[in-house]
Amino acid sequence: MPLREIEIAGRDVIFKLSEASLEGNEIVIQTPIKEVQKIRYGWNPFSRGNLVNEAGLPASTFEIERNKHF
Repeated sequence: MPLREIEIAGRDVIFKLSEASLEGNEIVIQTPIKEVQKIRYGWNPFSRGNLVNEAGLPASTFEIERNKHF
């Protein structure tokens, strides 16, 4: 399922929309950025995000920052 509202940023911290999909329990992001520093979802005042759980409940907005475990 293609996901909407997934954005990524490299070292310049400029966010760009990215193609992403849900495969099982994982979000797979397609990106030409070699060193992704941040990923965020639904980061707009009005979001058209479509990430939901098995019960159909929407995911909350989130931002993930790269660290040594990312």
